[in-house]
Amino acid sequence: MKHTCLMCILLFGTMIFITGCWNRIELNDISIVVGSGVDIINKDTFALSDQIIVASRIHTAQGGGSTGAGGDQAFITVTATGKSLLDAGHNMQSKLSRQLFFSHRQNIFIGETLAKYGLEKISDEYSRNPNTRLRSDIWVVKNNTALNLLKVSYPLESIPALAILKTNKHLGGPAGMSLIDFLKTASSETSSPTLPVVEIVEEAASGRNSSDSKDQKNTTRTIKFAGRAVFDKQLKLVGYLSFTEALDRFWMSGRKRFYTLTGYIPEGEGTVTLDARKLKSKINTSISPDQKVNISVLLTAAGKLNENNTNLDLRASKNIKLVETALNKELEKRIAKMITKMQKLGVDVFRFDDHMHRQHPDVWKSLKNDWQKKFKEADISVKVEVSIRNTGLTGPALQLRKQEIVK
Repeated sequence: MKHTCLMCILLFGTMIFITGCWNRIELNDISIVVGSGVDIINKDTFALSDQIIVASRIHTAQGGGSTGAGGDQAFITVTATGKSLLDAGHNMQSKLSRQLFFSHRQNIFIGETLAKYGLEKISDEYSRNPNTRLRSDIWVVKNNTALNLLKVSYPLESIPALAILKTNKHLGGPAGMSLIDFLKTASSETSSPTLPVVEIVEEAASGRNSSDSKDQKNTTRTIKFAGRAVFDKQLKLVGYLSFTEALDRFWMSGRKRFYTLTGYIPEGEGTVTLDARKLKSKINTSISPDQKVNISVLLTAAGKLNENNTNLDLRASKNIKLVETALNKELEKRIAKMITKMQKLGVDVFRFDDHMHRQHPDVWKSLKNDWQKKFKEADISVKVEVSIRNTGLTGPALQLRKQEIVK
């Protein structure tokens, strides 16, 4: 009897710990936000846009994407204004029968006008609000607004807000990191933050001539990855890195997994394209007696040649060496030009300050308060060493005649 009573007590006691969540929300009571956009109306008013999944339409929209403004779209875009992001979000909630749910939001888009005005007033909400995923990507919409971008239909994806994230992955860049990277760099005393850039572009509709592209009826709108937006320490947009410059910067940071490199070979009167892997970066810093900063950047990669539009027979080792030398020189010139561009703006987007701090901690104390000036005046050298490991089964291009081939 005693054992029976004891078992009953234990049984009822354990029931306390297996009750359901007291604050649970059913799936049919939430609005799943997959992408958000923020624009500025004036200095006291922000415009918030959310792209929300319509779960009942996902299956009908898959395969054909979002082809128009009809009722078969797998998403809706809702907008509201407010004095802050949370105020705008509260006003947006008044338009929805379901509670906004941000745990699946992967992209946040910032209109260019707001980026130029500055992100100080919105960065606090994204760093403080527990509903914000730090592993989200935050983008600047070049030459346009975030609302207009969220309205663009994308034929390959049922949810357009997710398309640009996949594009970035296929280019070999990091995904799901730009928000946390931005917040970390923004809190740095010396580094300047950057954000990826997305752009709305118009293309001639299928079956139309390019001369008809000016006619809106004959064009389609799509989105593309367009480089990086550069901010100063006041979190104001001061310039852009182009698409290629952004990829070169990722290589310098050691965060790029693969790279398609194309270069012109003067001796071969044509171009080659290399599928580069094993991308590595090494940065060394030093201080001259007159307190001038010296930085050397070494970038290495190895890969296989996927295209040869020169007249060189790449079965000859001397021609392979010639191609490597020409390709390396072109890359060195291009990357050095990008670094000079950032030096003129006085924004260290390469984290050279971190390398200086780690390699010369004793000297860094006297440099960090004047790093912007030191960076602008720094002597920075770039060396690229790309090696070709595989040229395929053919040496010269197949369309060349014997007398045209340089062996």
